[in-house]
Amino acid sequence: MKTVYGNCIDIDGNGIVILGKSGMGKSDLTYRLIENYNAKLVSDDHMIITAKNNNLIARPAKSISGLIEIRNIGIIKTDHIKETKIKLVVELDDRENLERMPEDVFLEFGDIKIKKIKLNAFEQSTELKIITALKIELGVIEKIS
Repeated sequence: MKTVYGNCIDIDGNGIVILGKSGMGKSDLTYRLIENYNAKLVSDDHMIITAKNNNLIARPAKSISGLIEIRNIGIIKTDHIKETKIKLVVELDDRENLERMPEDVFLEFGDIKIKKIKLNAFEQSTELKIITALKIELGVIEKIS
């Protein structure tokens, strides 16, 4: 069991962890995915990750379950789920630090490897890139290079 600072959402049973430094847009991106792509909140700010049956499971800390911070608005209650199997990790960074065609990178947790991509939270296509990356990981879309 490990506490990880970041956000987690679930889209159709597939967990997506969003990591990044303070102010990088984790909660903003999380909220956009909830509102625009029917994602369900698992956790905002930090989560508990455990390994179970060769999967990584993310759960919210009890103190913040169902809560999300909307910068400049406040903390609100929202629909949420209690856990999800992590399928994708998104690391947020400044646009100038992103590679156009990056090599595959993975987050390793013991023997379990989860695909990790780097994006900028505030590009207009960021949510679509996340959905596409998830579809690639699920085998719905084939990545050729």
